[in-house]
Amino acid sequence: MSVDPGRPRGSNLERAGTTSASSLLRRYLSLALERWLLVLAIVAVTVGAGVGFWQLAPKSYTAESLLLVSSVPNGNPAYQEFPGLIGGGGGLTRDVETVSRIVATPEVAAEARRTLATTTSVPGLLKVVAAAPQGQSYLVTIDATDPSAERAAQIADAFAHATTTVMSARFQVQVTAVVAEITKERNALAPTATADIQAAQARLAQASALLGAPDPTIHLQAAAAVPQKPTTPGIAIIAPVALLIGLALAFVIVALTDLSDQRVRNEGQLTESFNLPLLARIPLGRRGTQGLIVDRENELAAAEAFRTLRQNVVVLRRDLDEPRSLLFTSASPAEGKTTCALNTAVALVESGQRVLLVDADFRHPNIGEALGAASTTGVVEVLRGEATLERSIVTPSEFGGRLEVLVFTPHGAREGEDAFSVGPIRALIEAASDRDVDFVIFDAPPLGLIADALPIATVVDDVFITVMRGRSSLPALRTLTAVLGRYGVRPRGIVYIGATRRDVAPVEEAMRSASAPSARDRAS
Repeated sequence: MSVDPGRPRGSNLERAGTTSASSLLRRYLSLALERWLLVLAIVAVTVGAGVGFWQLAPKSYTAESLLLVSSVPNGNPAYQEFPGLIGGGGGLTRDVETVSRIVATPEVAAEARRTLATTTSVPGLLKVVAAAPQGQSYLVTIDATDPSAERAAQIADAFAHATTTVMSARFQVQVTAVVAEITKERNALAPTATADIQAAQARLAQASALLGAPDPTIHLQAAAAVPQKPTTPGIAIIAPVALLIGLALAFVIVALTDLSDQRVRNEGQLTESFNLPLLARIPLGRRGTQGLIVDRENELAAAEAFRTLRQNVVVLRRDLDEPRSLLFTSASPAEGKTTCALNTAVALVESGQRVLLVDADFRHPNIGEALGAASTTGVVEVLRGEATLERSIVTPSEFGGRLEVLVFTPHGAREGEDAFSVGPIRALIEAASDRDVDFVIFDAPPLGLIADALPIATVVDDVFITVMRGRSSLPALRTLTAVLGRYGVRPRGIVYIGATRRDVAPVEEAMRSASAPSARDRAS
């Protein structure tokens, strides 16, 4: 048998380089979609916890009262004796900020505490009250917060009244001092200074008129109304925040799960990890992946996928005088290699090719049972030279004589491991060439675990690795490709088993529509 120069041999099978952030994002979004039930459960629990916290957490209410800072004209003779009054020309911003600072003093808090008749300490009251200028105006806002809405309004009003009381008391201190000063000046005048005495008397009358009067620069503009809604974060804020936290938590859990779970879940993991093409995407059938799928009418998408694989196999045969030899293997057992070998063979037969299907899986031979083929001699006897290929092959009648099967006989199991060596395998392929076979397909044990069948991989033209979604392990696949690489074997590609029904539903529908009789056919 001549060596195909196009056969891929010995190169790095694992894809090198770092994964980009965009590809990682796509990968985890794909994982989130695959595990949408887990994501939904995490988000539901998080949002539920947020709503529960909102319902159980103590509510707080904020009430607001307003103080008005009045400007005292400098020309008013009644207040000329009091240049330090608020609003006496200090400027809008400065006067309002001064009042805001006075509201938050212990002196005002002590007065409010007496008004409220509360046991709360002065520092405790100051913690729940805040005062600030209201924009570019003469208004000062006093905000009080309390678990009780009524209590919040009472505290805000108490601080507003306490502020006017404290500032009025300070004003009276000034008035008393001014009256005493004017009285002293008047008494010091000579009796003959009649005009000066009259002027001092007029000033004294104006100042005395202010005794007991409130501070004219500060007024209660608006009393606090009892708040109707709590000011703690409402459900309109809690729910979206809990939703975002739930999504972030679900993303982290999915990412951690991905790191701990090394099974293949989508074909993107294969293209990112291995420098091998995906030759076919086989959907999981309703009855699984075992047995003949190509002839099942209710598995149209899976059958069509094997026919696509057939086309990829047919183009590999360049030398029409010799058969093309193929090996289907996997990293671990029960990953669809036997099904792929069997259905690829049948798909090739459908297209008119002659195929020799060899059951070389001496650990778990299934080809004969799947096809109902049995023989007294099989692959082991042929490889050991104890029987000829012509005598040992079985030709199932339903394939028109184009499919020949070399089964694994029960009594050959004890000697199977020793029978597989390079020379006998090459002789088997050459014997198949004498029978005008177009393709020789081997079903071998999983080479990721059993190295006894490696001689087959070194002899055949093409090696196909089957990978099953949700079952195949990425570390086991890396071991398999490393083993093949050490023997200079580069697989032709990967057959991916596990495309979802959702992905292939449009294909099945199109195929059913194409195969349905037209109106003209029904009429005839």
